[in-house]
Amino acid sequence: MMKNNKLSLISNDDDIAFYKQVSDLLVAARKHAKRQMDNTVAVTRFLVGYMIVEREQQGQKRAKYGSQLMKGLSDYLTEHLGGGFSITNLKYMRTFYTVFASSKGQMLSDLFEECNNLFDIFNLNTKKRSDAV
Repeated sequence: MMKNNKLSLISNDDDIAFYKQVSDLLVAARKHAKRQMDNTVAVTRFLVGYMIVEREQQGQKRAKYGSQLMKGLSDYLTEHLGGGFSITNLKYMRTFYTVFASSKGQMLSDLFEECNNLFDIFNLNTKKRSDAV
């Protein structure tokens, strides 16, 4: 029968410094990933809000009264993507867009430069739809 021999490691100061370097790198990477995720979520919500406003208003100053767009979108997204797309949440996304779009300050796209690819994808899709009309 084979004995279970555990390898005992005695760490010296040089090893501890190395362990700390690796740990610090992983902590920094996690922080960066969280920041990127937060930025991506914010930009996505902004763009969803923009799309809702554009669809509701269809070039007009105000949306048509009684539009069922939010209910239909909520039902569709919930069915296809799961929870988190209640009418209330979609209204928050629309409000998020309208607040930032109407502000005289820095544009959201400037605040989230790391997420330009979302804007590029959205702009490309918008151009394709307008070219098709």
